[in-house]
Amino acid sequence: MATSMTVRRGAFRCVFSAALAVIATFGSMSPAEAERRSKPALDDETLGYIESNTLAIFYHELGHALIDVLNIPIYGQEEDAADVLSVVLFDEIYEKEDSDLIAYDAALSMLIDAQWNDDGNETAYWGVHGLDLQRFYTLICLHYGGDPATREGFRNDFELPDDRAAGCAEERELAEESWGGILDELYDPATGNAVFSFTSDHRAATEAQAYMLEILSDEVTHWNTFIHLPQAVTVTFTFCDEVNAFYVPDDKAILICAEYADYLVEQYRE
Repeated sequence: MATSMTVRRGAFRCVFSAALAVIATFGSMSPAEAERRSKPALDDETLGYIESNTLAIFYHELGHALIDVLNIPIYGQEEDAADVLSVVLFDEIYEKEDSDLIAYDAALSMLIDAQWNDDGNETAYWGVHGLDLQRFYTLICLHYGGDPATREGFRNDFELPDDRAAGCAEERELAEESWGGILDELYDPATGNAVFSFTSDHRAATEAQAYMLEILSDEVTHWNTFIHLPQAVTVTFTFCDEVNAFYVPDDKAILICAEYADYLVEQYRE
């Protein structure tokens, strides 16, 4: 079911600035908002970085949703299983060139996270997530293992050690075996008729937030063309007072924090 990001999103980035102009017509703007809108638009490279990481974040949280809704047994940390699904979906959904771009941007974001979090902060060995650098190297390994013959440059760019690289094809095969049957089930109408719904209780305050909102809305629309679930899942773009994304089992809801969009801009400009 691999498709091209160009086909999926068409000329979205080209019309994005015009869309912002339309958004600006709704209601009066505060002086701060007017000043923000006078600043230069984000360039295509920054928008691409936001897009790649929005997809990676959404697919990770989707993993949590599927584990919950489908009652998937997990042996180990659920966060690791969600990370694995995210990488597998890069190749499952997108053509190779686009998959490589998404993986590269997602890996870069994880690496920057690791560097920033290591800046005088205590390592959270007790956390539910793996350590930042462990998650980073696992992403590199799994994506490289999906096609070692053509992804040697990807592996070298992120300096994946030979000792880990030697087993990446096997790690990737295990990841696909683990999630493959579950993904096949999602495409089966017999699984159910429930789908995703998208909501936003937050008016985008920055260009990056507006772009992330559009990506998520577009992604939910796409998934609803082929997915079948026993229970509906809500995807909400909201203001959280922190840079984060969550899955809330009791509400069957994926929450993506608007602050994440601006954080990604900061990362890319680093």
